[in-house]
Amino acid sequence: MTYPWSTIKRWRRDGNWRCGPDGVRIYIGEGCTIADTARLGDGCSLGDGCSLGDGCSLGEGCSLGDGCSLGYRCSLGYRCSLGEGCSLGYGCSLGYRCSLGDGCSLGDGCSLGYRCSLGEGCSLGYRCSLGDGCSLGEGCSLGYRCSLGYRCSLGYRCSLGE
Repeated sequence: MTYPWSTIKRWRRDGNWRCGPDGVRIYIGEGCTIADTARLGDGCSLGDGCSLGDGCSLGEGCSLGDGCSLGYRCSLGYRCSLGEGCSLGYGCSLGYRCSLGDGCSLGDGCSLGYRCSLGEGCSLGYRCSLGDGCSLGEGCSLGYRCSLGYRCSLGYRCSLGE
């Protein structure tokens, strides 16, 4: 279950934790900017300086490193993990248990299936799509509208598209 930020920000504070009904706990780091329409699941953790745009939704147990930025209407499935400094454009969607290394950048409208993994510094262009279980090594780059099917893997610093 996810809760709107407009409600969460009124919950009891315990340090950086927000404590809600029925034992729900959400960690909000220092200096985070969160739109009132954003929704967060139980056990979410936002590092210092994170930014969530209007309509963003984080499933249960999601973890965002320091300085992550999610654009308008981004959606993360449960237990997704983003490293420090990751940036997601508007309308990006990540299936459950996706993992992005430090400094990853996803263009507007990107879609990742379940259990996808991106190494540090990966970059996906506008409306790229990865099927379930895809894995990209450190520094990989996919250009405009690139698409990879089910369980594809790319190694270190591979590049597809422009």
